[in-house]
Amino acid sequence: MINIPENIYNLLQTFSFRGNKNLRPKGSVIEYSAEMLTEYIKCKQDPIYFIKKYIKIIHVDRGVVPFELFPYQEKMIRSYHENRKCISLLFRQAGKTTTTAAYITWFIIFNDEKTCLVLANKAALAREILHRVKSGFENLPLWMQQGVISWNKGSIELENGSRVIAAATSSGAGRGYSISLLYLDEFAHLDAGVADDFFTSVYPTISSGKDTKIIISSTPNGFNLFQKFWVEAEKGINGFYHQRFDWWEHPERSQEWADEQRAVLGELKYNQEILMTFLGSSRTLLNNETLARLTHVLPISEPSGHLKGLKIYKNVEHGHSYVMTVDTSRGRHLDSSAFTVFDISKYPHTIACTYRNNEISPLMYAQICEKVAKEYNMAYMLVEINDVGSQVAETIFMDLEYEGEMFWTKGEQLGKSGGNPYPGIRTTVKTKRIGCANLKDMIENNQVIVNDFVMISELSTFIQKDNGKYEADDGFHDDTVTTLWLHSWLCAQSWFGDLTDTNFRLKLHAEHIREMEDSLMPPTIMDGTEEYLDEGTVREGWF
Repeated sequence: MINIPENIYNLLQTFSFRGNKNLRPKGSVIEYSAEMLTEYIKCKQDPIYFIKKYIKIIHVDRGVVPFELFPYQEKMIRSYHENRKCISLLFRQAGKTTTTAAYITWFIIFNDEKTCLVLANKAALAREILHRVKSGFENLPLWMQQGVISWNKGSIELENGSRVIAAATSSGAGRGYSISLLYLDEFAHLDAGVADDFFTSVYPTISSGKDTKIIISSTPNGFNLFQKFWVEAEKGINGFYHQRFDWWEHPERSQEWADEQRAVLGELKYNQEILMTFLGSSRTLLNNETLARLTHVLPISEPSGHLKGLKIYKNVEHGHSYVMTVDTSRGRHLDSSAFTVFDISKYPHTIACTYRNNEISPLMYAQICEKVAKEYNMAYMLVEINDVGSQVAETIFMDLEYEGEMFWTKGEQLGKSGGNPYPGIRTTVKTKRIGCANLKDMIENNQVIVNDFVMISELSTFIQKDNGKYEADDGFHDDTVTTLWLHSWLCAQSWFGDLTDTNFRLKLHAEHIREMEDSLMPPTIMDGTEEYLDEGTVREGWF
């Protein structure tokens, strides 16, 4: 087999399509009858009519057949046509790709000077969608087609100036084009970093167009950017028209089919891909029911400039106490430096602000930590110092002379500055284990409200590895989760109550006792031998 460079391959295809009798050449003249004109006008006005009458697809059993749209697929087409922004949640094997490709075929034929950008998590998948557009186009009668200018592996262009470009989703995809229709297929299965980069660098430009259509479709795949868009669409926040299509809406799907899918996929994948439940891994710190209960809110402010990466959820309140937990990276576009400020004045603790940046240097990061901590009533600050965090902790205390930083000394974390010249906390396996256990308890018992999107997303991929430790799953990050479990570790310390006049252990224990008492029916008679905690004391090892 001879390997042909892609640019040469595309050039050969450009010339070879001219011999394709199923394509109308550029500049060809067709004499339209009155019946043809009537049909052309009907098709231009109604994409569903056009698809049902003229589009043909390849059926797995019957070969090339007319596309007989199911009712839910007609709803999909209608939603694309009537709305500028659509997001669809669909079950596995719903035919969403074929349906959307048919609409794109209609769009480029009956609209002049339109550019459609088809993006998927892999270039091969994007080209498969383009292939379905090309297949539908080739099976049209020549008088219904536009003349073809180019017919390449990754793009096509028609005589009316409309074109379709297929590519893998990336931070540069679509840059330089005036996009009229953007289709993001299986967006939930895109790597988190790529999705973030795309929506940071390209999406704002595309979405700013007054007439640009944006179509997003996917099966669920955990708590990620697709899930964020879906939740915000449900809340009416982001302007997307949202639609969900369940497997039983497919006329050819039966309970027998669903049972077969369950047997093949397993319970977790079945719930995710057939029942369309947003799930994390089976090994996550939080179970799927708890993860599903977490919902994000939009920050009230996101400063730019040197504070880029800061999300403010609550402004500072007079008389409130705050704690900042700090995790540090090296600022090399890998892991992010992250901190979270918690309002600890009462339970449940709430998030006042978060920060996440993978470019910032440790020195600049120390200055931002100190600035934000001062803003929040001189917040207590706990800095993790296992790596370059020690540089941040020392800068904050020694150079910036911030007095609210906590110290680690003689195996005991102090609630304020002490005599140890190395402020911060050097975390250990034990520290993290305690912090993770307490984080799980605090979230499940509503002792801390987690409503930041990145945190929820990272929690959905924060799993127990084979070595027994909880870490980010391969290809994901846990920077903001680190700030969460540091806060939870802090809340479990015996002296933490001195900061807020509230003792987390006693409060949680009291709630557990009350829940058990409420569940007893009839009431149990005690014999006086049970052990109780006296008010104001803490039993060591309760967690």
